Amino acid sequence: TYEALGQLKQAASALVILSAVDKPNKTKWLALAADFYVLSSENAKAKPIYEGLRQTGDSALKNRALMQLEQIARNENDTKKRESLLREIMASGVQP
Repeated sequence: TYEALGQLKQAASALVILSAVDKPNKTKWLALAADFYVLSSENAKAKPIYEGLRQTGDSALKNRALMQLEQIARNENDTKKRESLLREIMASGVQP
């Protein structure tokens, strides 16, 4: 498998395709794909996935996506975006 070979970018692409086929588990596959993109330094591909996951009804997944987006903003030195995300995280009542 791609992840076993350390080819996380290819694994992430495969998971995005899988998410389109396996509708009941779509968010699970997308969350994993976004994580793999982050691990392979593909933040530009991970961010839109996390943004989409923020819109789900699953509060745990939404909070996880927020925290990942905050981490990306921190790594990219995007202070304005990071502050906005931190305010949203604090408003949700979940500890980062």
